[in-house]
Amino acid sequence: MHRFLLLIFFIGIFPFAGRGSDVSFSDVFRYFADNVYTFDADGNPVKTPDVPQKSEFPKPEISFQITADGCYRINDLAGNHLQGLPGEKVFPCAVLSGKKYLLSEAGYPFLTLVQWDPAAGNVFPVGKIHDSDVLQVIYDRHKIIGILYFDRSYEFFDPQYQTLHRQILDRYPRSCPLWRQESPLRQGEWLVEVLLPDRPAVWLTADVGSQTWETVSTLSPPLPECGEKKWITFPARDGMELTAVLSYPSSRFGKKSLPLVVFPHGGPGSVELPFFDPRVAFLNAHGFLVLQPNYRGSSGRGKAFRLQGWKPEGIRAALEDIARGAKHLTDAGIADPRRVVILGGSWGGYCTLASLCFYPELYRCGICLFGASDLPEMLRSFPKKSHADAALDRLQYGDTREADAEKALRDISPLFLAKKITAPIFLVHYQQDQVIEFSQSENFHRKMKSLGKDIEFLSGDGEHGFQPPEKEAEIYQKIVDFIQRSFPR
Repeated sequence: MHRFLLLIFFIGIFPFAGRGSDVSFSDVFRYFADNVYTFDADGNPVKTPDVPQKSEFPKPEISFQITADGCYRINDLAGNHLQGLPGEKVFPCAVLSGKKYLLSEAGYPFLTLVQWDPAAGNVFPVGKIHDSDVLQVIYDRHKIIGILYFDRSYEFFDPQYQTLHRQILDRYPRSCPLWRQESPLRQGEWLVEVLLPDRPAVWLTADVGSQTWETVSTLSPPLPECGEKKWITFPARDGMELTAVLSYPSSRFGKKSLPLVVFPHGGPGSVELPFFDPRVAFLNAHGFLVLQPNYRGSSGRGKAFRLQGWKPEGIRAALEDIARGAKHLTDAGIADPRRVVILGGSWGGYCTLASLCFYPELYRCGICLFGASDLPEMLRSFPKKSHADAALDRLQYGDTREADAEKALRDISPLFLAKKITAPIFLVHYQQDQVIEFSQSENFHRKMKSLGKDIEFLSGDGEHGFQPPEKEAEIYQKIVDFIQRSFPR
């Protein structure tokens, strides 16, 4: 489950080519997956799948490992090392002109860019201390150029880059430009991916010296009309302010009593930001309001917020955060309380099943995509299936070697709470999944059937996620059909 999500993953492209009945979501999902650019050896921007991949890489000057007690440990070639407290993130960023840079929570409330001088035994922050985690560090072959943060603030150490960054923001309001790669041949020429709220990202070649850019991404397939996408806040039970992305169907911004899909992210240490997502666009195109909450345990808001989602009590609090987001919208009359459903994949799939156990009155149905139902068994399977680190898993979820911890995890595992579920469920899981074992859904399906519960199970050959991307469009059509069947007539 531990994936170091330093950079936001969403990718995409250029302006609308069409709308309405011309939209093929198979084409949209395929385009979204393939549209990643890089420079080739001649300095030409090309799509990444077209570039031969290197099979061997030189040994890095700094590397990291996880210790037996769950600490991130940084090592350099001279035998120096640095480590934080158990669970604190510390990992390599870059070595530039002999200077070693790390991303670290050790001694900082937020994920921070620091310079490590092992000879002097010093670690100090680069730039100002922000109240948001680092999203991206921008650097060329010699120096750090700038830092982008999850709250979309930024800090540049070169005024030319800052000026061009601002110009791109002026051209694309509500966007997030990510400086992906400098040309191997032309200093100051960059590939920039501009994340957008209402359509897939634009890729640019930006020239810092001339302060100009050109679009390199190709025209997208026809896209649906995208509604308003908002960054909202709502209170948790303990008064903490939580954030979420709220996406409206086209032409329905400000309308009341809309059908709502609550869509918790995976990870759990991921984060939702208000940028284009073809899954959300698909749901919006079929008339659904979509809520993507950043429950405690998510990235972006610092170490304390992330750690509050750990262990069974933290997981239980995160599930309540998700439910509070849905209640916030139904209490305000924005969402129809009779038409609230929950959908998630991977850890979001676990959140879906667990939410149906703990909040059966809230959700009309649930859709779980390759999610976990038995947390103790999930943890036992991680080291052999996905090479996850057992020490870090024990810190985050609990130590299944201890009887009390095993019981606490069983107490929040849907497999052992299935009697509480009253809503119909649609399960999707593929048999070659190397992250969450197929048996997690297989056993849950069997348990639900033995209890006479309403459940549908779609399985087949495949791994964790959807490959090829066209399969995702097909599954989402089945999801929409399932939701519509579950709604009151």
